[in-house]
Amino acid sequence: MTLIVQLLGTILCVLPGIVIGILSIIDSYKTAERLKAGESIPENEYSNVLLFKICKLIDKKASCKFA
Repeated sequence: MTLIVQLLGTILCVLPGIVIGILSIIDSYKTAERLKAGESIPENEYSNVLLFKICKLIDKKASCKFA
């Protein structure tokens, strides 16, 4: 039982980190594409809506043009 609880705890802690990491990569790519197109992007603005919603819980100054 201890092994099952430990594995479940590991999955619940690692999985959100992996998801946020992947969303950050996607956001970086989208932001780079917007900058390449000549768009001006303010500080704390996210290009990925899901990552914005997650980060908005921590950073109250965060914004998202697409949300």
